[in-house]
This record gives sequence, C-alpha cells and structure tokens, in this order.
Amino acid sequence: MSSSSLDTVLEQGFRAWTRNLKISVPFILSLLVVGLIWTAYAIILALFVAIPAFYTAQLDLGVMGMHTLYTFLPYIEPYLIPVIASFVLVMIISMLVQSFFTSGAIGMSRSAAITGHASYEDMVNYGKLFAVRYFFLQIIYYIVILVGAVFTIPGILRLMGLQTYTPDTVIPNITPLLGGFGVWFIYSVIVTLLLSVMYYALVVDDRGIFSSVLASIKFFFANKAAVIILWVIIITVMVVLNMVDIVTMQFEYLATLWSAVTFIISVAVIPAVLTVWWTFLYIGKTGWTIHGTTENENGKEKGKEEKETVVE
Repeated sequence: MSSSSLDTVLEQGFRAWTRNLKISVPFILSLLVVGLIWTAYAIILALFVAIPAFYTAQLDLGVMGMHTLYTFLPYIEPYLIPVIASFVLVMIISMLVQSFFTSGAIGMSRSAAITGHASYEDMVNYGKLFAVRYFFLQIIYYIVILVGAVFTIPGILRLMGLQTYTPDTVIPNITPLLGGFGVWFIYSVIVTLLLSVMYYALVVDDRGIFSSVLASIKFFFANKAAVIILWVIIITVMVVLNMVDIVTMQFEYLATLWSAVTFIISVAVIPAVLTVWWTFLYIGKTGWTIHGTTENENGKEKGKEEKETVVE
C-alpha cells in the first residue's frame, strides 16, 4: 500500500503522535499564553477604564440594570478609541502567538513524519521561522471568507427598502437574505477546502505566502477525494463528541467528568492529531517518504537534508 494512501496516513499519523506526544505541547502552551494575555488585558481594562468610569459616574455596583448601563455609557465614551485600538493590538498579538506555536507544531509533525522523531527544538525553530508568514496566511484566509459577505447584500438592501418592519412584510422578503447566507456558507466551504493545506505547504516546503496558497489549491485539485474524506472524518469526530456531550448532560456527575475529559481532548489531543494527519497527508502526496516506509529513499534523504537546513 502506498505511503500516501489516506488509510495509511491516518494509521501512521496517529502512531507517530503516540510516539511523539510532545507535539501536543505547542497547543497547550498556546492556550495558556493566549489565556494569560487576555486575562491581563481584562484586568488592565478593569483597573484603568471600567473602575474609573464607574467611580466618575457614581454608580451603585450592587444595582445593575439597563438604566444603569445607559447612564454609564457616556462616561466610558472617552476611552472608546483606546479600548478598540488596544483590543485590535491584543488580538494581533494573540494571533501571532498562536501562529508561532501552530507553525512549531507543524514543524514537529514534519520531523516526526520524515525522521520519526520530533523535538521542542523543532517547535522553537519552526515557530520563529514561519510564525509571521503563518499569521499573514490566516489574515488572507479571513479576508477571502469575508468577501463572501457580498452574497448577502441584495437581501440586506431588500429589507432596508421596506417601509414598515412587521412579520407580514419581513417574512416574505427575508428569503433573499437567507439565500445569501446559504451561498456564503457554500462559498466558505469551497474556500476552506481549497486552502486546507496552505499552512502545511508553508512549513513543510518552506514556501512564501502566495506560493503556499497556490500550492494548496493545486494540492486540492490533485487530491480532492483525500482532502474531502479527511474533512468528513474531522467533522464526524466533532459531531460524535458533541453527541456524547448531550447524552452526558443528563447525568450531573458524569457531565462534570466528561467536560474535563473533552477539554483535555479538545486542547491536547484533537489539534495535535489533526496537525499530524494533515502534515502526513501533504508529505505523502507531494513526493516525500513517510518514516517507516521503504519506498522513495531519495525523498527520505531529501527530507533529512531539508530539515537540517530549516532547523539551523
């Protein structure tokens, strides 16, 4: 069986993860660091914005309601621009942190696929080398997805043109808007499929930003079945976990235990395993040899040489 067949990718990828559990560490660290960043940001906002505004407005913190909120808003208005600017800054920092650790995890998966072993040195080196490019790839993806919002414009304009807003006038005219959201969803699915491996093309082949996008599109058209099936597997896993959540909610103690289990799985297991699977799929389908197979030894040697070049 070819080392690039999907069932082999899933089997060898999962086995590689069990032998290199440290691939889960970048995702744990990413959650912790990003969590600390947002916690610190919330504390700073409370100390330098919320509390001074409440004090100036002389509001009773023990009695909160809509009237209190409306009274409070004028006092927070002077802080609005700094709050928005700082929020955007913290968002960018968080995305860069996530980009560092995720590209590091892909680099670790690359090493596990080619040599059989991953190290924390891989995480740091690949993270430093690819974090910024990974960040801009994320921005490109979000922008392309947002472009799909144009499909909702006709429906929005139709609703805005109504003279009155009652169920009798809104319901018959809401169909174009719902259709627009439906088309946007389909568009987003297509974009996601086309760009499924752009992050892996970036790290595995040390590509540029636009080269990674083009490589991902080319990869999809050459391996449509494998990409779609892997996405179906991912969605199925998510659905099964959610169904178990619904069932366990009926039992108080079991629900608490399962919540802890699903948290660990969602943070330390699923992201790492999926990263390994996508990395193995990309490597296996682009001429490299996955560690442990006997075919294409030249590709294996190429992989070792490329790894040494990237890690230096």
